[in-house]
Amino acid sequence: MDGFEVIFNKVALLGILTLIGYTAYKTKWLGDEVKAGLQKIIFRLTLPMLIFTVISGFKYSGELLGNGLIVFLLSYPILALQYFMGWGTAKMLNLPVGKKTVHALHTIFGNVVFLGYPLIAALFPDSPAFFFAAIYHLAQMTIIWTFGVYKLDSRKEGGVFKNLRKLINPNTIAFAFGFIFMTLSIPVPAVVKQTFTGIGSSSLYLSMIYIGMLMAGFKPAWKDFGWDVLLLNINKLLIAPVLVLMIIIFLNQFTLIEITFPAAGALVMQSAMPCMAILVILARSYGADENAAMVNVFSTTLAGLLTLPFIFWLLNWWWYL
Repeated sequence: MDGFEVIFNKVALLGILTLIGYTAYKTKWLGDEVKAGLQKIIFRLTLPMLIFTVISGFKYSGELLGNGLIVFLLSYPILALQYFMGWGTAKMLNLPVGKKTVHALHTIFGNVVFLGYPLIAALFPDSPAFFFAAIYHLAQMTIIWTFGVYKLDSRKEGGVFKNLRKLINPNTIAFAFGFIFMTLSIPVPAVVKQTFTGIGSSSLYLSMIYIGMLMAGFKPAWKDFGWDVLLLNINKLLIAPVLVLMIIIFLNQFTLIEITFPAAGALVMQSAMPCMAILVILARSYGADENAAMVNVFSTTLAGLLTLPFIFWLLNWWWYL
């Protein structure tokens, strides 16, 4: 079995889990109360435990910390690049204001939590890539709860930094504790580690079932899938991660910066994730185009099942040329 087939099989698992969630919701085996509860279980319980156990288990080193700092600093120009890609296509298509904002922001913000974390844990086992993925997520959160909310809010109330308190959540707390345990080499008691690992490992399955239920609750019309959706898929799922890979290779070859493969993998794969589902809720809350946001999530999640294996294969092929 070649590398591409291995990658495809991993992502095919995600597709099957998504279909299970989709079918369960469509047939009313599971309803809205389960979907809401499942989202809370994942965000408040299984993902924090996954983050803590994985990060606390890494062996601290100067190279790990140095690459972590590089990933954090490099995440911001990458996010800015993606924003201008989305802003450019939205302007080119002359989209209405509400849809233009959603289009540009969805080109930046990917599903780095519900899909990114479980997938990177599966694709990079026993690798610090998960640590770097969490750092990318932290950088993305600082942007979405400041610039992102500011752009969505047509009233522009409270300024850019009003929502910074939302950076404190179960996932960032788990990252902080995991980082402390890692840097201080504090051993996690075996029974705690076993319990947290078992619960955390369910994140992949629960997350994809939740995404399937989320998609099942949306009834798209063919008229919703215009040129803006096609260009968003191309930008978000293909062009952006390829550009990120090229930037990393350039930095490694022509500067004194040395980015390891796990760090590069986290940056490339996180930038390639389908659109963030939470932007649908934010668009609804701040009066932007909620329907456009849901179409973006729906289309990129389906397309991502095909593009993610390709991007991961390309990453490995190009890196080891």
